[in-house]
Amino acid sequence: MDTILWEKEYVLGYENLDEQHKSIIELYNDIAIRATNGFNTSMIINSVKNLLDYAQMDFSTEERLMILNNYPNFKSHRNEHDFFIRRVEEYLDLLEVDYDSVAVEMIYFMREWITNHFLNSDKELVSELPNLEN
Repeated sequence: MDTILWEKEYVLGYENLDEQHKSIIELYNDIAIRATNGFNTSMIINSVKNLLDYAQMDFSTEERLMILNNYPNFKSHRNEHDFFIRRVEEYLDLLEVDYDSVAVEMIYFMREWITNHFLNSDKELVSELPNLEN
């Protein structure tokens, strides 16, 4: 499974958000590595739950900033967050039924969503919020 390397292209320039995003990537990498190395299903499920909990905290931070700054794309950005949470929760439900195929699909989805969201939606967010304090 492909891991995600934290590179300068992910840096938003706001320490709190950057640290949260680094942690999400670390949690994702932990899941990808565990799945590749044959860890048992319950360990993978616990790791995914940890990622979801942490992602929800990050999403709440971003959404508070959007509201405080009257971010014009708040609704669509929040919808992306909601979609990620819903989709990963669906994968969690399916993991116990068909772990092998679901785990691969879930990890691919998470990797694509995380990288696209960080590089596009979150970059757009910070570019629209020049008064965002670090």
